[in-house]
Amino acid sequence: MANRINCLIVGGLLALLAPISGYAVVTNPLPALFGPDDGSELFIPDQLTITSELVDALPANGIFGFYFSNDPGTRITIFDTTDNPGSATAVINFAVGAVIDVDAGNTVQSVFTVNANPIGFFYEMVPPLAVIPTNPIYTQSSLNLLGVDLVATFPSLTTPNAYLLGFEAVISVPGTAPQVQTIAFEVQTGIRAVPAPSALALLLIGGLGWLGTKGKSFHRRS
Repeated sequence: MANRINCLIVGGLLALLAPISGYAVVTNPLPALFGPDDGSELFIPDQLTITSELVDALPANGIFGFYFSNDPGTRITIFDTTDNPGSATAVINFAVGAVIDVDAGNTVQSVFTVNANPIGFFYEMVPPLAVIPTNPIYTQSSLNLLGVDLVATFPSLTTPNAYLLGFEAVISVPGTAPQVQTIAFEVQTGIRAVPAPSALALLLIGGLGWLGTKGKSFHRRS
């Protein structure tokens, strides 16, 4: 077991095995409840959001949390290594700036300064699972090594403003080839995806095209 633990590679090294473009390769474990990966990277939170941890890397848990897009270096913990996968629940109060650990008697897990920027999520591997310093895995591809998408964002099919987040890394065992492996699944409710810049550009182009067509029609009628 020790050898297997000592051979986990930084999640960002997936860049060596996966294309620079494209979505993460995490398989949707609940296709009846969540749709395909939509590539969302940032989110607008409701005043109160709820997080549940479904699967965490074993034998040691990692740290899952969020950050504001204007300050990704300040990471706010939602679940740490003391939380149990499959039963952990937390409430994030964006009105007062606090993460409440429901399973620990509604104690305060983290505090943070609220601002109006969108949020992203991260997963950080810690010893003994990661025996070398590793970069957290971010929902924002630009913050990962070589800008690779390492997180799948599956929108709920039944619950408004809910997502299943799947984080992936590369695992290497002596004598075998490195393999991509999903290391955590988190369910987050109370968040709305921020449209990607490309989607906003398409909407803008479409709107300008519609206005141009309407303008021509108006001039013809005149």
